[in-house]
Amino acid sequence: MSIEQLDKVGEVADTNPASASRIRRDRIARAVAVLALGVIAAAHVPVAVDHIGEIPYLGSAFYALVLLCAAALGSLVVESRTAVWRGVLVLALGSIVAYVVSRTVGLPLAEDDIGDWANPLGAVSVAAELVVAAVSLSVLHRRRHDR
Repeated sequence: MSIEQLDKVGEVADTNPASASRIRRDRIARAVAVLALGVIAAAHVPVAVDHIGEIPYLGSAFYALVLLCAAALGSLVVESRTAVWRGVLVLALGSIVAYVVSRTVGLPLAEDDIGDWANPLGAVSVAAELVVAAVSLSVLHRRRHDR
């Protein structure tokens, strides 16, 4: 969205309280998701570094997650499209599922993670992933019902 378009949105919001409220909710949702995506990425950098030598596929997956979080974060900073929110939701839910699998049945060559639910970086990351998922679901639900 260009600066001119944003200015026009601001002008409409000034005259329409419902639009102003929607814009404010969207900005808050984007800010929360951006911060939480940053936390997810930051939590996975040290884990990626640790795993790249020991379990290369897992280290690579962690680096991919960091890059995907950065891309999603950047996309939300620039725009608030429904497709972006869907992607962010899939990213968060996929991360949560992978964490649960790693702690229950385990991943190849990483069986030592089974049962390690108290891992501090894991707990922080899952909390941030849950926040991202909740915010994404809220935005997508609101957009579906605002039509």
